[in-house]
Amino acid sequence: MEFWYSKNEKEIEKYKYLIMLDLGLEDLEKLSKKDKVVEEHKMDVEIINRDVRFREYMIEEENKRKCYNSDISIAKEEGLQKGMKEQA
Repeated sequence: MEFWYSKNEKEIEKYKYLIMLDLGLEDLEKLSKKDKVVEEHKMDVEIINRDVRFREYMIEEENKRKCYNSDISIAKEEGLQKGMKEQA
């Protein structure tokens, strides 16, 4: 989404099929005017984004991913601190 917000046309073109999954209706309309594939799947994305069960699932999956990434980051930091103490 960084590419979309920064209007990086080259990267938007490269990742447009992923970006479209996270766009609101207005932005999705803008993107669909430039691409036939996006236009064809625009309605499907709109329907999926309105589905409460899908949104809840995605929120849960995103939360799990963020927790996992936090755990890894903490473990790396603890490992670095431990290694620095052992060297001293």
